[in-house]
Amino acid sequence: MAYRELWYLIYKKMPKAYFVIGVVLSVISTIAALWLPQMISQLLNRKILEKILSHKLLLVAMLAFFIGVYILRGLSSYLVGLSGNRAMVKLQRYFFNHILNLPVTALDSFQSGDLSSRITSDISGLVRIATVVFPQLFLNILSIIGGVVFLLRINVQLTLVSLSLVPLIVFVLWPLNKKLEYYYQKHQEYLGKISGEVNHKLNHIRLVKAMLAEEDEKKGISRLLNDFMLNFNKVLIVIAAESSLISSMILFIIVVCLLVAGVEVSRGSMSFAALTAFILYITQMIEPVSDLSDLFSELAEIRGISYRIMEILHLEKEKTLSDDSNLEGSIVFDNVSFSYDKSKKALNNVSFKIDSGQHIAIVGPSGSGKSTVFSLLMKFYSDYRGSIKIGGRELKELSHYEARKNCSYVSQENTMLQGTILDNLMYGKNKKTAHFRIGRILSDLKLTDMVVNLSKGLDTPITETGTGLSEGQKQRLNIARGFMSDSSIYLLDEVTANLDVETESYVVKAIQKLGKHKTILTIAHRLKTIKNADAIMVLDENGSISDIGKHSDLTKRSILYQRYLQDLN
Repeated sequence: MAYRELWYLIYKKMPKAYFVIGVVLSVISTIAALWLPQMISQLLNRKILEKILSHKLLLVAMLAFFIGVYILRGLSSYLVGLSGNRAMVKLQRYFFNHILNLPVTALDSFQSGDLSSRITSDISGLVRIATVVFPQLFLNILSIIGGVVFLLRINVQLTLVSLSLVPLIVFVLWPLNKKLEYYYQKHQEYLGKISGEVNHKLNHIRLVKAMLAEEDEKKGISRLLNDFMLNFNKVLIVIAAESSLISSMILFIIVVCLLVAGVEVSRGSMSFAALTAFILYITQMIEPVSDLSDLFSELAEIRGISYRIMEILHLEKEKTLSDDSNLEGSIVFDNVSFSYDKSKKALNNVSFKIDSGQHIAIVGPSGSGKSTVFSLLMKFYSDYRGSIKIGGRELKELSHYEARKNCSYVSQENTMLQGTILDNLMYGKNKKTAHFRIGRILSDLKLTDMVVNLSKGLDTPITETGTGLSEGQKQRLNIARGFMSDSSIYLLDEVTANLDVETESYVVKAIQKLGKHKTILTIAHRLKTIKNADAIMVLDENGSISDIGKHSDLTKRSILYQRYLQDLN
């Protein structure tokens, strides 16, 4: 996406009427303000002053003109700001929606805090530049050009002296702005890193405290904040240098103009009223010229911010084609190989066939590719070799929506979301779940009493850490959420890992009941969970299938499975 497309996207999102009216009013007020020095200088003419004072209506009109100029400026600033604010919210919504539609492979390379920083600070900065800085830049240039025109009408010689240093100012500002652009890009990168690091560590605060790693984390974030500070110090140095240079040059121009003008007045070739008007125009131009230096430093942010936003918008989204058809639950892997990186294959020429309605357990050592099988079936990753079919259809031909609609995935992590328990259970594709199904699933998993004893039942609010719930309760709620949708395939990743023996027993029975006539793939380290499966798939450390069969058969012929059972004991 080119820069012009990014700006087009911003202006497309803003309310056109407010922005256009605001800019038009700004132009009118700027042009009107250019006449103020002329009007003020005329007050030094005794005849004109007496005429104004003798005609009260004329005096009121002048006062109304003065006040009206600044009322228009205030109103235009409000309208442009309002349109920018609405554009920012719409663009942030668009950006967030884009992120949600990105594949897992793309999101894996970014910290969540870094992405949130791009949504908030980067986009707000970019919209502010587009809706405030750019219009202000245009108005300042208009004000300067208008001022120069009026100055030329008053005295050409003085005006040329005033403009003589403009090329020098540009020559000085150009290299400084290139430096500033680089430092601002680093500034945004550091903000993203800090946000990501803080977010990551706070999400894992229990691990930090359990490992007594507070001091290590303090040192780590301190180094990052120190680098951020040093880089921003460079930004401040460049901005200060720019500001000082421009201010000194402007002051020098004013002093030179006053000296030349003084000579002109003493010779009688220039009236005192004209000198007053000239000084007022020079004074009036100080603010827009000074603002230009600030605006140029802000414009230096554009490349850094735009790059970070465009980096995300360049990423290809997942297919969002929707199909409400239900697939039957057969699964076929045919010579499937997959690698997260080039160092080692997570799956190596894996082939198996599962009929609809079968319950298959997957076992193997850590790193053997058990969870990878689930990730591929959920289309979290699509760059595998070989063929995968669900319900007789090639997985690569299915949209991400179709694959995930027909597969329910229960992670080994007990993920809770901010909201109520009911919000957690009816999340996403579960939102149309009938209430009788919710009650039945909670009853099968023996969660009914727990919910009844909560202060507000299903409407009890919980945090993302599930404060107030035990690990076993969170795990059963996690399982309940997975079974809320009537999918044809259920993928269960060590879902009984945090349960005691008694709880595990009725959870396994509940899973068998809820998953009746459904295809179930289970990753488990508990013998009770896997021994009654229709078949057990044994993966070795190389990501290959060592054997497939029933528990009774594997205990006789598979050395790897026998070793696995010994580890369980």
